Amino acid sequence: MTLHEGLRKAVKDDARRAGERDRLLLEAQRARVARRPRAVAAAPVRRLARVPVRRLARLLIRRATA
Repeated sequence: MTLHEGLRKAVKDDARRAGERDRLLLEAQRARVARRPRAVAAAPVRRLARVPVRRLARLLIRRATA
């Protein structure tokens, strides 16, 4: 293999690795965004978790019959 061929192959490998690295970084970024908790949706659930079970049952029955 000549020096020129070796250099050309090295440039190709670097480009391939850079593409793979970019793909992995994008995948990791998407996973981080997907994992991020949504405070708006979680707030009512946290509030209901503090309500005693009997009171919650009464509340659900009232809403179902109303």
